[in-house]
Amino acid sequence: MLTTAPVLLGPVLLGLGWNLGLLVGTAVMTTPVAGTTRAAPQGKVDVAIAATIAADGLISGLVVVRRHR
Repeated sequence: MLTTAPVLLGPVLLGLGWNLGLLVGTAVMTTPVAGTTRAAPQGKVDVAIAATIAADGLISGLVVVRRHR
């Protein structure tokens, strides 16, 4: 159990940091925008985040494939 604790703790802390960063980033991006027009900037930020996640997944997959050849 002692050797698996860091392996389990790492993703948990990463997920916690990711979610807190996403929450704070969304709040910072949408706070100066009026409530009636808030959806458009928030949608743009969400699309940018999703595109970045997709690109990261693709790049990490390519790295793994090339490493195991």
